[in-house]
Amino acid sequence: MSKKVRIGIVGTGSFSKSHIQAVTDAYNAELVGLCDQDETRLYQHDEKFRLADIPHHLNYQEMLAREDVDAIIVSANDQSHCE
Repeated sequence: MSKKVRIGIVGTGSFSKSHIQAVTDAYNAELVGLCDQDETRLYQHDEKFRLADIPHHLNYQEMLAREDVDAIIVSANDQSHCE
């Protein structure tokens, strides 16, 4: 059995719902972190997707520094992609 890809998502606005669903549904991936600058938005999907146990970050650099994150999905708005 191969190792699951551990994925973090940056940006938890409306587009992130499809990314969260895709990662949580994938047999070979694991959602290991969420990040958003807006604290209210950061926690908005927790109940629907049962994400309370997943680390949440207000700073994307904290998530990038984690050794248990293999890949990042950038789901932030267009203006924030270059950051």
